[in-house]
Amino acid sequence: KKYFGWLVENLEQGNDLKLSFNKIGNPTYAYDLTLFIIGKVLKGFIPGLYNFAPTSCISRFDCGEMIAQLVDSKSKIEQVDENIFQTELKTPLKICLNNDKLVRDYAYIPCDPGASFKDLVRKKKHTK
Repeated sequence: KKYFGWLVENLEQGNDLKLSFNKIGNPTYAYDLTLFIIGKVLKGFIPGLYNFAPTSCISRFDCGEMIAQLVDSKSKIEQVDENIFQTELKTPLKICLNNDKLVRDYAYIPCDPGASFKDLVRKKKHTK
C-alpha cells in the first residue's frame, strides 16, 4: 500500500503511529498532475523532462499531523528519527524535487500540499 493510503487508513482507525521528523519530501497528488496535463501540456506541449511537485517540502510527521486533523483522528503520533525503521532499501532523508523548469516553461503555479491533502481526504470520504 502506498504511504498516503496507509497513513489515512491507520489514522481513521485510531492507530497510534511513529512517523519520522527527518524524512522529508514534496508529495505529488495525482489529481493535481492530471489537471496540469489536461490544462497545460495537451494545449501546448514543450518537450523535456520535468519534475512535478509542490515547491514546499513536508516531513512524514508533519504530513501525519495535518491528515490526522483532516480525518479527525484520535491517534497519537510520535516523532521519531527515520533511522529507527529497519528497511533493506535505504533512501535519502530529503527528497524534494525542484520544479523550476516546470514553473518557467509552463507558468505552473505549484499546489499547496495542505490543500491537496484536504481534497484527497474529502474525495476518499465520498468513495466509501
